Amino acid sequence: MDEAKALAALRKILAQPAHPGRDAAAHILFNLATPEALRALKDVDPAGLSDGTRKSLTALRGRPALVAPSSKPAASREL
Repeated sequence: MDEAKALAALRKILAQPAHPGRDAAAHILFNLATPEALRALKDVDPAGLSDGTRKSLTALRGRPALVAPSSKPAASREL
C-alpha cells in the first residue's frame, strides 16, 4: 500500500476512540517513523489506548529518549 494512503487510513482509525485497531494503528505509525507519522501521533487523543501506547505517546510529545553518542568509541578504526 502507498505510504500516503496508509497514513490517511491510520489517522482515521486513530481518530475513532472506540475503534478496536487504535493501538495497532499507533504502533504502525511509531514504526513508520516519518515526519508525517510522528506529527499524526502528536495529535492523537490517548484516551482508550493501552498503558504502553500512552507512555510512548507521552514520551514522544515530551522529550523522546534518543541514543546518546559515546564519549569514547569502544573500537578503533586503526589496525
